[in-house]
Amino acid sequence: MTSNGGVGGDAVASALLGYPLAAQRDIAQPWGQRAHEYGFYFQDDFKVSRRLTLNLGGRYDLFLPPYEQHDRLSNFDIPSKTLLLAGQGGNSRGLVEANKKDVGPHIGFAYLLTSDSKTVLRGGYAIGYFPLSTVAVGTNTDRLTANAPFKVNYSAIFNFAAPTVRVSDGLALAGSRSENPTGLIYYIPPQQAPPYLQQFNFDIQRSLPGDFLADIAYAGSRGVHLTGAVNLNQAPPGATAPGPRAPISPTINIIESLLNRESSIYHSLQAKLERRFAHGFYVLTSYTYSKAIDDGSYTIQAAPRPALSRRIPEIGEPSERPPISTSGTGWL
Repeated sequence: MTSNGGVGGDAVASALLGYPLAAQRDIAQPWGQRAHEYGFYFQDDFKVSRRLTLNLGGRYDLFLPPYEQHDRLSNFDIPSKTLLLAGQGGNSRGLVEANKKDVGPHIGFAYLLTSDSKTVLRGGYAIGYFPLSTVAVGTNTDRLTANAPFKVNYSAIFNFAAPTVRVSDGLALAGSRSENPTGLIYYIPPQQAPPYLQQFNFDIQRSLPGDFLADIAYAGSRGVHLTGAVNLNQAPPGATAPGPRAPISPTINIIESLLNRESSIYHSLQAKLERRFAHGFYVLTSYTYSKAIDDGSYTIQAAPRPALSRRIPEIGEPSERPPISTSGTGWL
C-alpha cells in the first residue's frame, strides 16, 4: 500500500517509485474442524389430583471441545505467553476441557382453579445449555484454527518520510511463531462454566362463552455465562504508545478472548383471545408487551470489546431495548 502518509508527496508517485507505506501477509490453510454433541432427556406427566398435574423432566448435555482432524489448533497460554499446540506436549486435541455437569431441569404444572373446570393456572421453568459460541463463530474468526503457526497474519509500517525499502527489493515479513506469537491471537480459557438459558412462564386461561378462550401470561428468559469477545491485551489509558504498556505482551496486538461473562434478560406480558375452530370459523387476536436487556449484542461487530471498557456506551454498555408492543389478528 502507498500513501502520502500525512507528510506530503503523492501516492501515485510513491507507487511508481516502489516506496511502500505498509505491507501485510495473511495466509490461512484449509482446516477441518469437528465437534460432537450428545444429549439425553426424560419427561412425563404426573397427575397428583383431579385438579393438579405436574410435568417433570430433565436433560443432560455433553458438548465435547471441537478439534481439528489433523490437530491444526493452537491456544494461547497466558503464563508462558506462548501458543500451545493440539496433541503435542501432553495437550489435548481440543485444548479446552469439556464440562460434564450440564444437567437442566424441566418443571411444569397445570392447576384447575375453579370447580367448573373453566379456569386453569399454568407455569413452567427450564434450563437449557449450549456450547461456547458467538455470532462470529461459523466463519474463520473466533476459532483456534486461526492461530499461528497454522495461519499467518502479519503487517509492517515503513518509514515514509525517509524511505529505504522498495517493493522490487522484496518485503521480508516475519511470520508469527507458536513460541513467540505476534499480531492477532485467539484465546479460549481451558476451564469455563458453560452458557445456559433459563426460561420461565406463568399464565392463566379462562374458557368463555361462544367457544372463546382468553389467556394472559408472563413469560421471560435469562441468559447466564453468555460468550463475549474481549481483548485481554488492551493497554490502560496513558500518554505514551500503547504497545509497551500492554498488560500481557507488547509484541501481541490483540488477544481476542472468548469469555463467558455476558448476560441477558427478557420479560414479556402476553395476552391472547382465541375462538376455537368451529363451523368453519376461527379467530385469534394477540398482544405482547416486552423488554430485553443484554450486554452481548456487540459480538456481531468485527472487533472484540476492550477489557477495560465494559461500560462505555459505544463499545461496552449493556444493550437495553425499549419496550415493544406487538399485536395481531387472524381468522379462517
